[in-house]
Amino acid sequence: MDVSQALEHLNEIRHHLGRNEIYRGYRSKTLALMGSVGFGGALFLLLGWSSAKPLERVGFWVAMAALNMAIAAWEILGDYGELKTDHQRRITRRTVGQFLPTMATGVLMTMVFVSQNHNLNLLPGIWSVLFSLG
Repeated sequence: MDVSQALEHLNEIRHHLGRNEIYRGYRSKTLALMGSVGFGGALFLLLGWSSAKPLERVGFWVAMAALNMAIAAWEILGDYGELKTDHQRRITRRTVGQFLPTMATGVLMTMVFVSQNHNLNLLPGIWSVLFSLG
């Protein structure tokens, strides 16, 4: 076996091991803040803006999602610079990369539902399923 084949095998082993590792970049305070934003948004819609039209509700939830994405990005990017090893950085990039297709799918589905202006009340459930798949 030559050196290039050995390096290729090592990369493959590293890739397989990396898929089973747990990402520890999300802190409990960050998750609690994001949950509070969602809960606060739900309370606001329920108590303060119950007469909102479905399209207005979609816009509101998209704004809540953008706020939560900003909170998560702040946490991830803040920690990324402090990571000491390439391995930790690789895990962070892989974890973020796993969410990109899910986010793109959510954006596209939202655009389709909004353009059709039909069944907009299904979007929060669809977003939840997509998030769980990501």
